[in-house]
Amino acid sequence: MRETEVASWFAIIIVTTKCQWVRYHYKFNKIESPSYSSEEIIVFLAIEGRIINLRTLRNSDAYSIYKNAKDRKISKYTHLPYPYRLKYARDFVRLCQELYKKKTDYELGIESKKTGEIIGMISLIHIDNRHRSAEVGYWLGNQYWRRGITKEALTLILDFGINNLELVRIYAKVLHPNLPSIRVLQSAGFRYEGRIRKSVFREESWFDELIFALVDEDFSENC
Repeated sequence: MRETEVASWFAIIIVTTKCQWVRYHYKFNKIESPSYSSEEIIVFLAIEGRIINLRTLRNSDAYSIYKNAKDRKISKYTHLPYPYRLKYARDFVRLCQELYKKKTDYELGIESKKTGEIIGMISLIHIDNRHRSAEVGYWLGNQYWRRGITKEALTLILDFGINNLELVRIYAKVLHPNLPSIRVLQSAGFRYEGRIRKSVFREESWFDELIFALVDEDFSENC
């Protein structure tokens, strides 16, 4: 088989939940190319929404991530470094692929259904299987703000976390005063739980972290 040829097989699983329009696709590809070892099995997860998909990252996504993450408006209220370099994106993609294989974190790209480009990221991290909890985090390229994309991405990953991973509690940490993020969380059913004062030092300033959380019955009510 030449390097450019791809041998693939896949299984699509449709999960019916209270959010009837959410579909989960599990795709298993064995790829022979310069990007992967000929023996490496790459597992993809895709969650299909209305205007976006959430999916695991490919090596080719690094430039799209870099292009959208290098904006200073993105780094202001996230833990992304500034200036953001292409090397960081490439390293990040490799890290996400390793974490997904171990099922310790789910770092999923927000994919535009129109272009196929990764325009942001959303994640479930710090997954605690004993206590059935995880932290959600996200960012979206500046040019895609105020279109309902973040709300849809959040709904998709909450549905996946609660109905597939069987999480009971999902929480988020917001740097004060990131009001747009707070509004998105509240619209999805998250409730304010408290403030951690001077928790994060960024760009020569201290930020408080605001804690919001959602439990499984909150999601069922808002779905």
